[in-house]
Amino acid sequence: MACPGFLWALVISTCLEFSMAQTVTQSQPEMSVQEAETVTLSCTYDTSESDYYLFWYKQPPSRQMILVIRQEA
Repeated sequence: MACPGFLWALVISTCLEFSMAQTVTQSQPEMSVQEAETVTLSCTYDTSESDYYLFWYKQPPSRQMILVIRQEA
């Protein structure tokens, strides 16, 4: 029986979680502002890996996620 794609993603991310020490901390899990207002998001990312990828997305209400920043090291 084949596993659906989302199940494979879950299995892979679970396996990676056990092999890499990483923590993402965001001071506020959610923010709402009026259109054209400035917003500042505070987030820290700690990892023991020397090679990593970090992606930031925004998701407007009832819409798909949009890539904002991609960071590699």
